[in-house]
Amino acid sequence: MRKTKKILNNLINNYIIENNIDNTFDKTIIKYAAPSLILYTKWILEDAKKRNYDRLYFLMRDGKILMEIAKIISPALDCNNIEKTLVYCSRNSLRQACYHINEEHLDLLFLFLPNRTLNDVLLRLFSEKELQEFKELSNLSDEDFSKQLTRSELSTLQNQIVNNPECMECINKKSKEVFECCIGYLEDCGFFEKDKKYALVDTGWNGTMLRSLQEIVKTKTDTKLNEYFYGMFSIPKDIDKENCHTFAFSPQKNKSNKINFNNNLFECFCGDYSGTTLSFVKEKGKCVPLLATPNTTNKETYLRQQEIIIGFTEYLVKNINISLLNNSYAPKLLKKISCHPSYDEAMALNIYKFNEDTTEYNLTTLSIKATSKQFLTMGFIGKIFIKLKLMKRHYCPTYWFFGTLKISDVKFKWFHRLNYNLLNHLVTHSFLRFLYTKRKVKK
Repeated sequence: MRKTKKILNNLINNYIIENNIDNTFDKTIIKYAAPSLILYTKWILEDAKKRNYDRLYFLMRDGKILMEIAKIISPALDCNNIEKTLVYCSRNSLRQACYHINEEHLDLLFLFLPNRTLNDVLLRLFSEKELQEFKELSNLSDEDFSKQLTRSELSTLQNQIVNNPECMECINKKSKEVFECCIGYLEDCGFFEKDKKYALVDTGWNGTMLRSLQEIVKTKTDTKLNEYFYGMFSIPKDIDKENCHTFAFSPQKNKSNKINFNNNLFECFCGDYSGTTLSFVKEKGKCVPLLATPNTTNKETYLRQQEIIIGFTEYLVKNINISLLNNSYAPKLLKKISCHPSYDEAMALNIYKFNEDTTEYNLTTLSIKATSKQFLTMGFIGKIFIKLKLMKRHYCPTYWFFGTLKISDVKFKWFHRLNYNLLNHLVTHSFLRFLYTKRKVKK
């Protein structure tokens, strides 16, 4: 580990000096994002070689930069014989194809996120035009569609929609259409070639894309899909953990890497400005992904970021023996930037515009300036007080706690850090799961 740290530090310093880089954002990407993604991709290729995979499918959009890195470092790792293919898909487009299958998949359409309206929720499946037609069938008011919903209000509206035969016919019809087109697209990508052994590549978190893809492909083959993940917070109950190849952490291993990690920041490091995959459609007799118009909000940031990562990867391969690097150094790097950013680094990374929903509405910065009450709400003491109804919840719309803590003008930052870390440790080790118990939707 020390040897890897020394090699990378020297390489990073030389690269910064040789390229006259003085911009904080550029330096942060070179110091943390680039080497972490390189080590993750290196591990994928080395493991794929051991397992004799013929092909790797990199899932768009997070997988795009990983595939570019893989192409650059493959010759040095003797992995040129492994095919590398980009597959256009998204959580939303794959879920669309599964909503008609059963109630469990349908629940994902009505997944609760704060500050969302029923319009926002249904745009996970329908286009604007289709949504207008759906509204006419629903017998719901304009206010029902336009107001921001609490969890219980969304559950109530879900029940009304599920119990409306015309609404469910509309949902199932659209889902089945997407399903047939998705199958056709995957077939064109080679998913059903019997002589090819392959695996998928993505960033990770809860395995919902793998679960959706497995549900879709099982109509054509008995093959169990395998996928590489940087890390997994949970594994779907109908997916074998042996098929999930995790790099940094999983529910069974390396839990400390999970605690010291911010998945939203990591997704930004893998970001691509291309339009997300909205759905799958048939055009001129061929099944293709339907892509959104590229969102220009992050365009310059992501193009610059990709240029830096690709440039540094080429520099690394040219100047050192990549095989000497210890892959397990990546989580150490990401811990430093995730949990201990400097003020300048936190502000520089706030250039990203982000949204954890499967749609890309209402993009916002990773961090905001928060109040002491908001920080209290996000920690152990606040959760307990709220559970006991001793205080009200002060919602904080942040996607990066430690970035928010660094840029906020609050006292006793050490306490808020301790309070938040304590909650994370206890929940991660299953001592306080009751704090996050979800209300079940009545059918």
